[in-house]
Amino acid sequence: MNIGGHSILVHLGAKILLMRRITSARGCRPWPRNKFASYRAVATGRALLTFTLCLGAGQRIGNALKMRWSDIDGEGMRVLQNKTGARLRVPFSPHLRTVLSSSPKPGVTICACGRREPTSSRGASDQIMAARINIGSEKYDLHGPRYSAASELAEPGCSDELIAAINGHSTSAMMRKYAGAAR
Repeated sequence: MNIGGHSILVHLGAKILLMRRITSARGCRPWPRNKFASYRAVATGRALLTFTLCLGAGQRIGNALKMRWSDIDGEGMRVLQNKTGARLRVPFSPHLRTVLSSSPKPGVTICACGRREPTSSRGASDQIMAARINIGSEKYDLHGPRYSAASELAEPGCSDELIAAINGHSTSAMMRKYAGAAR
């Protein structure tokens, strides 16, 4: 049953689950810069860290949650993209460097929770959604920071090759899609 276009009730015998509707990447778009500032003002802990990894490294949430402290090498980090298998080296943005340097290290993964275990996708999404609701940004999804990273690199004139190397895009068409109007 569709509830307001956002959720579906699934009946499994005696159990009833409320499932969130997952939208396709076609609806993704970069976050406006003022929303970054608003998000950073209200988000704390892993919600801030995970979001900053997605934006600062231009990566998908799944990649961000698997990043390890040992992937950091000076001024950047090594990333293995889950979807493509591409191995990347991503330089730190100033904000990402600041957030990483002030983050506790409870486990092997950068986004580990207090029990030293990796943060789950559901846990990270729920934490980030709470901050998004707080600032009225529900319409901007968690894949949007990946678009924002590409467009922010394109604005000052970074080459298509550099943007593709950071975001891990294998085609110029995908890079242009993510960079959007900045290209």
